[in-house]
Amino acid sequence: MGEITTGRVERFLKSELAVSYSRAKHSGTLLNLLFGFALRYDAIPRNSVEGTSQLKKPKGTPEALTLKQIAAIRHAAATWRTGPDVLGPKPDGQVRDILEILLGSALRIGEALALRPCDVHDPPQGMVIEVTGTVVLRTGHGAGR
Repeated sequence: MGEITTGRVERFLKSELAVSYSRAKHSGTLLNLLFGFALRYDAIPRNSVEGTSQLKKPKGTPEALTLKQIAAIRHAAATWRTGPDVLGPKPDGQVRDILEILLGSALRIGEALALRPCDVHDPPQGMVIEVTGTVVLRTGHGAGR
């Protein structure tokens, strides 16, 4: 470990970045943990990972769902838990309805789950959804609006 320089770590992380950002990020994290451990036990004089440059995350391009993907999602929601071998209560259509809200709006999942009937308005100009809350998970309390 004493032979590994900051420059070598930098070149290694750049080669990992050429493969994928996620791989380079994980490699950097693991190397930093390894060198930190060795530093605490006086195996090396300094952490060679700390001097490396920040990894720049490449900008991703948003991808819209295709009509075929949307049809597959709708089919999966419509047939969810409807087989003859499924035990328990049959679905009441809420999953399908939430899916349609998500497909037709820009709501996040928590916002769609927190919708109330009073938040949906249907004037002659077109339907309007008023987002007034979201569902959050709190430790020890469960989910709440």
